[in-house]
Amino acid sequence: MDNGLWTEKFNDEPISGKVYGYFGTVEPLKKVYVGNLLNGKKEGRWKSYYHSTGKKEYDYNFKDGNLILKKNTVMTIGLIGKSSIIQNT
Repeated sequence: MDNGLWTEKFNDEPISGKVYGYFGTVEPLKKVYVGNLLNGKKEGRWKSYYHSTGKKEYDYNFKDGNLILKKNTVMTIGLIGKSSIIQNT
């Protein structure tokens, strides 16, 4: 990633296309669709999974690289029992 854009390794050209992640603890790892890039920016629905269990960690939507949240979205901030309410106006 360079200047906030996803780029090819050793190249400054922004990339577009599907992004996949590999999850699991036993070979072969499971290949899972994570999201889509458009001109180097996240676009549409993006999902992340816990590496060891494969359970969904989050499911967010992006438009032109910006996170789109519904009103009063509750986001966990990484500490057990802690969350924040984000209010978009």
